Formats: sequence, C-alpha cells, structure tokens
Amino acid sequence: MNQVGLCVDDIAIPELGYSDDADTSTELSTGGDEQWIAEGFIRTNNILPQRFLVQIIVLGPDVRVQRMELDEAQTGRLVIEDLGEGVQRAVLVVSGLAPVTTELASYEYSIELAH
Repeated sequence: MNQVGLCVDDIAIPELGYSDDADTSTELSTGGDEQWIAEGFIRTNNILPQRFLVQIIVLGPDVRVQRMELDEAQTGRLVIEDLGEGVQRAVLVVSGLAPVTTELASYEYSIELAH
C-alpha cells in the first residue's frame, strides 16, 4: 500500500559529521549506521512495472476458469469455446500485480464474437 510521504537522498549535516547517499548503497537493512533502512520503502527508478493476471470465469452447470497467457508487452488473446447453451454468464477478471501500490492500473480489452 502506498501512502503520502517523503524520501530524501544525498543528505549531509556537516556539523554532525553525517552524510548519506542512499541511492549508491547496495545493501538494505533494518538497522545500522551505513546502510539504507528500507522500512516501508522500495528502491525504484520512479517506474513501477505493471504486470497483469487476466482470467475469465464461465458460470454454468460447471464453473470453469481460463487464464490468458500474456507476452512481455502484457498483451494476449483468449478464445473461449462453448459459451452457448447452459452458460449463465462469463466474468472477465483483470488483476494488476505491481507490488506495494494502490495506484490504478490502466488497461484495454475488446471482445469479438466468432461467426
């Protein structure tokens, strides 16, 4: 979950003999003088990649769940067979998988009927 906050980098207080350049540190820690303390933060280059899980749930005499395979660009195509008799409805479920964020994920989908 993301919250409003502040993260400071490249800080120095010469009067106290303190300086920290957290973005060049390679170690993460929950304590210590020379390591970045990651409590509640993740290190990022301001881009949090979004991946998706796309599934369709077909409700009828039997409940079926089909997962759409996505490529590196997070695009895919799913052909659903036998949506005629006995099917009450189909539910498309799109889940954003980016960690530690509550930001809305944008995506597009289209539905084509086979003839």
